[in-house]
Amino acid sequence: MEPRGKVGHKPRKRSGPRRAEGRSPRRSHGEFSRLPEDECASAWEMDTVEGSAADSARLLTLYHRPTTAWSARGR
Repeated sequence: MEPRGKVGHKPRKRSGPRRAEGRSPRRSHGEFSRLPEDECASAWEMDTVEGSAADSARLLTLYHRPTTAWSARGR
């Protein structure tokens, strides 16, 4: 059998300029690394992933370092 070749797709349309991310300086990686080691070791890590503007899909993941427990929620 012959493989079908490259699958085509439409590029996403960008609607206007991208929005600026409003992050507090207190929430930076530099500030986190300045915390005492015991506080860093007991931290929860959180990450979010969003779909395209037309799609309302979101994924939130939480990870607890000391217990290696994690949770994910989709919406």
